Amino acid sequence: MPTNYRPPEGDRIARTEWKTSVKWIIPKECPGVIYYLPTPKSPHGVDVSPDGKYIIGGGKLATVIPIHSFDKMINAIKNKQFAGEVEGIPILKYEAINHCEVPNPCLGPLHQSLTKREEHIHHVSSPQM
Repeated sequence: MPTNYRPPEGDRIARTEWKTSVKWIIPKECPGVIYYLPTPKSPHGVDVSPDGKYIIGGGKLATVIPIHSFDKMINAIKNKQFAGEVEGIPILKYEAINHCEVPNPCLGPLHQSLTKREEHIHHVSSPQM
């Protein structure tokens, strides 16, 4: 796919190499390469434990933080434990890969909220931890 991305000007700590194209992975052409991890309520990130055994999913609106097992994920892929697919990418079954959930993480309110009265977005501060 054509591209022409340029990072912002200013101090840089890395060498820049300009590219005019990028490689794409098309899931339907590469079955078994990409899988969706089911992450509740507006997924916004994932982290892996230092030992590589657990994958922690972050849903911005979720009331739990799911902790998935890497071993269970591999077994679910081998056993084709899918909940469906999106654009050729299989969705792993939540129950098949979930190790546990951290309930009520108490991360505070979203950093933005919408008010109907003023019809625009206000910045909301999150409580200090």
